Amino acid sequence: MHYKKHSLLLSLFIALLFPTVVSAQSRTCPKCGRSISVRDYANHQSSCKGKVEQAKPPTPTTKVCGQCRQSKALSSFSGKSSICNACVQYNDRQAELEQQDKDRREAEKRQAEADSIAEAKRQAEERRQAEADSIAEAKRQAEENKRREFAAKIKADMVFVEGGTFMMGALPNDKNAESDETPRHQVTLSSFSIGKYEVTQELWQAVMGSNPSMFKGDLKRPVERVSWDDCQEFIHKLNELTGEKFRLPTEAEWEYAARGGQK
Repeated sequence: MHYKKHSLLLSLFIALLFPTVVSAQSRTCPKCGRSISVRDYANHQSSCKGKVEQAKPPTPTTKVCGQCRQSKALSSFSGKSSICNACVQYNDRQAELEQQDKDRREAEKRQAEADSIAEAKRQAEERRQAEADSIAEAKRQAEENKRREFAAKIKADMVFVEGGTFMMGALPNDKNAESDETPRHQVTLSSFSIGKYEVTQELWQAVMGSNPSMFKGDLKRPVERVSWDDCQEFIHKLNELTGEKFRLPTEAEWEYAARGGQK
């Protein structure tokens, strides 16, 4: 038993040392990097061809576009982009069209707002103009009524004189006659209307805005201290106010009317 025990320990010792001994009797091939036993190392060196490089996979020449899913040449892509140049250009064009459409809608919206504001201003201006025209028309109508009333009032103080023929001037034996009242001669006149009275201070002041008369106090008195030119200006303004065609009577008309016309 004692012998068997020592035999078992010796075997274990040998078994434990065996890997080290085996390891010490191998070498690493510098060509292929394999661990070869010393015994086979020489044969291995003569037949070793070094590391066998694995075949590299072929370099791809095409690529599938991530958008259109078509296989295209690598030259159809820019850098590491997963989308081909055609799709990039299409996207850029679509973005440009969308931006143009957006800009167009915004421009139309701004134009519509501007048109709405302009239309509101136009309508407001039309209303103001209509109001102004209405006021102006009312004022014009009032002025027209005033002129008509004024003209009617003047015409009310006029008499119609039927035309006819009369002998104008003084008789030769009339001692009170002036030299320009002779010789007596025949005159024929057409019908006309003439004021019953001389132009009053009231009428002159209403037309001219002033009263040049010396004998004031009663506006029904005749106006005086006026020249022939003043009378022409008075007639001009009177016609503007009334829309009529008043004038001063001729000397023949005044005398014919004063004589009573055909009466």
